[in-house]
Amino acid sequence: AALRGMPADLAFRTGAPLAAYVEVYGLGLDENGRAPYRVRYTFEPLASAFARLFGGSARPVIFEFERSSELSTAMERLVIEPDRLPPGRYRVTVAVTDLTRNVKSESVALDITIR
Repeated sequence: AALRGMPADLAFRTGAPLAAYVEVYGLGLDENGRAPYRVRYTFEPLASAFARLFGGSARPVIFEFERSSELSTAMERLVIEPDRLPPGRYRVTVAVTDLTRNVKSESVALDITIR
């Protein structure tokens, strides 16, 4: 259902909530039988060629949370309310750190546009 609702060109309109979904597998369980982890969503603004030549690069927008799961898998969902990300092009990555094993994994980057 999430994939069906995603625009094929990865362009989203300003003023609507943006939802990100991530499935996490292979988390280590701690002594309490829980799988603690840290998830970090990074929205890196993609600067135009003009902006890269003359400086003016914007700082990334980062959402970071510590969570835990009762299983070695977790379903992550982040809903970003309107106006939390200004219009523009972003390179989005998700990094998950398994806090039991101290292992970090990072997603493949996706480029999106918010209009």
